Order: sequence, then structure tokens, then C-alpha cells
Amino acid sequence: MKVLGFTAAVALLTGALFGVLPTLRFTRVPLGDPLRGSAVSQTERRSNWHRWIVASQIALSLALLVTAGLFLRSFVKLALTDTCLARKNVLLVTASLWSTPIKAEDRPATLNAIQARLGALPGVISVGRSEDVPLSGRRSAYYIYADRPNAPSGDDSVSLTMFMSPGYFSSMGMAMLSGRDFTDSDSQTAPRVAVVNQGFARKFFGPVNPIARVIHIAPNLRPGPPIEVVGIVADADYRSLRAQKPPTAFFPIQQYPEREGKVIFEVRTAGRLTGLENAVERAVASVNREIPLEFNTLERLVNDAMVQERLLAMLSVFFGAVALLLAMIGLYGTMNYRVTLRRSEFGIRMALGAQASGIVRLVIRDVAIILLVGEAAGIGISLVAATALRSLLFGLGPRDATTILGAALLLGCVALLAGYLPARRASHVDPMVALKYE
Repeated sequence: MKVLGFTAAVALLTGALFGVLPTLRFTRVPLGDPLRGSAVSQTERRSNWHRWIVASQIALSLALLVTAGLFLRSFVKLALTDTCLARKNVLLVTASLWSTPIKAEDRPATLNAIQARLGALPGVISVGRSEDVPLSGRRSAYYIYADRPNAPSGDDSVSLTMFMSPGYFSSMGMAMLSGRDFTDSDSQTAPRVAVVNQGFARKFFGPVNPIARVIHIAPNLRPGPPIEVVGIVADADYRSLRAQKPPTAFFPIQQYPEREGKVIFEVRTAGRLTGLENAVERAVASVNREIPLEFNTLERLVNDAMVQERLLAMLSVFFGAVALLLAMIGLYGTMNYRVTLRRSEFGIRMALGAQASGIVRLVIRDVAIILLVGEAAGIGISLVAATALRSLLFGLGPRDATTILGAALLLGCVALLAGYLPARRASHVDPMVALKYE
């Protein structure tokens, strides 16, 4: 928010000081004889001062455009990043059994019945349930000990943990790389098992294949019962789209019935989710009408994780566009003023045989000087300002050459267009009319 406030303040100050005020002063021009009086020389000095003002405006405008480009490209990269999750056609249904009279020992059977009903709905490919879902902002972590020499211990052994039912990985689109998924046979009375992601395998087992190896959950730094690793899944974004994919261990929720007070069903369909909520409500009501439900989608959850980046991109692009417009107005006003000031000079040149194209080149050269000076200073400002934005960027550095070059080219094209209009007017000066002012 501080960055956005700074960007807005610079944009407004740029417009007020360097866009509007100079153009208001270009409406009337005191003309005089350059050989006799000082009116024109004083006006030229004032015109040169305005040139440097507009060059300063171009510099600040370029800095804003670079900022907008960096935020916009960061947002696009974040939106296109592979989360290793199936964003489309996944309905998330939160069911809370805490507020119902269902006894704790009856909750697993009730949830199993609901999951079976949801899996039987038309168009549903797979259904899973879990204590939590990725990118929801909630997380649980435990000390995990691995049965191998020199395994991580103490604080280094903390790992993200998730508890889910069979069908979770397929519903979320998480690829099983080796081993097996959870099954209904992984019950509370069966030997305890776990599935780990690639990051967990690297951290706790290094080059050793973790399949059939043993780990322990240690909530109080004391290893619990042995848990056999039966599978490895691909890394996915669990906490944040920006954060590195953390080492994560997954456990079958049916082996930990105390965690089934509030769960989330992941319902994946072959087509669109339209009308699915009503069907889910009826399916849950057929098991127990007292269970409250909340609905969300995995796609919306991923989009919500990019709210800050989307807001930064939208606002910075808006202020960048405002700065670009004000730079165009300021440069147009400056060049229009200078064309009016040099009207007699252009008339004399044309009377002596100068071509209209030569007059246009003369004015465009003046524009190019202002533009080059402004952009040179603007690139320096951009490099300094972008460094302060490093923590807000994703997938690119603060000195991204593509963004800086693109912003400079865009500003250059707009500036040359703004300068071409007065240049074209200068090329149509009537020598006889211009000389009458002398």
C-alpha cells in the first residue's frame, strides 16, 4: 500500500506541476524583434526552462511506466505459474460436524457416507475430503523424524502436514510419482502409512528412495508410532503461490478420526460446476440435514491468492497511463509554444527555400533531445525505484531489461507523436504571414 500511495502521489504531482501548468502558459506568446528587443530572448529562456521541466516529466513518467510494467509482468507470470493443482472444475465443500449432535465416534461413518453420495452424482470424476486445502491460509506442521542416519532433527525436522481421504490427490490433480495412493483399507486399525511430496523426500531421505521407509510424527519432540511411506506425489503450492513448495507429509484422515470435526470435500467434475451446489446440498441432506455447508472453488481460491498482485498491476497501469497522457500533453504544449515562438524563423527559412520536411525534422530534433534527456534520467530513476520493489515482484528482477526497454519505446512513440503535431503545423507556416510579425 505504501508503494501504491507513493506511485499515486508522484503521478498527481507530475500531472499538476509538469503537465497542466506549462500548457496553460503556452496560450499567449510575447513577440518581439530578435535584433532590437529582449522580449523574444526572455521568452526563449522561459521556453528552455519549460523544456527541462518536460524532460523531468518524461523521466518520472518513464519511472512510473517501468513500475507498471514490472507489476503487470509479475502478475502475468504469477497467474501462469504451474501450481500442480487442477484449478478448473473443482468444487470445495466445507462441512462442519462440530455444531451437529453427531457423536464423535459416528463422524467418520457419516463423512464416508457423504463422500460416497457425492461420488455418485452425475458428472463427478472423483471426490476426496481433507482437513485443509492448499492456499486456504490454514496450515498444520509437526516435527517429523525419519529412520535413517543423520536425518533432520529439532527445528530442522518441522514439516507441513495434511490429512485426507482416498481420492484427494486425484480430485486436486496432484500427480502420483511412485508408490500408491491411500485406499479404504488404510483404516484406523491398519498399519499407519503416509505419502510424501518431492520436497519431503529430498529433505528427509536425500538420494534414498523413501518408499517403504519409516517416519514418525513427534508433536512433543517424542517420536510417535512408526509410519510407513507408501507413495510420493509431485510438489504443489500449499501455502502461497510465491513461497517455495514446502516439504509436506500426507496422512490418511481415517487413521486420525479426531480430525474429522470439520472437513472439506473436493469434488472434481468432467464439466462445468453449474448447478452442482444444489445437487451437493441434496446429497448431504440425504445423509444428515443438520450439517452446515460452505461452497468455494479451487479456481477462486487460486485467484484470491493473487489479489495483491492484481491490485498492484491494475493501479500501477492506471497511474502509468495517466503519466503517459500527461507527458504527451506537456510535450505537446512545450513544442506548440516553441513552434509559435519560432514562427518567423520558420517563415524566413521557407522563404529562403527550405522544404516542409526540413522544418518537420528541425522540430522533431528538438523533441528527440528532450526525449533522450528525459529517458536517460528516467532509466536511472527506474533502476533505483525498481530495486525498492524487489520483494513485490515475482519471476523477474527489478532491472528487467525487457520491461525497461518496452516502457522507453512506448514513451518514445507517444512523445514523438505529441511532437509531430506541432512540427506538422510548423511546416505549413506561410512565409508572407510569418514575416508580417517582424
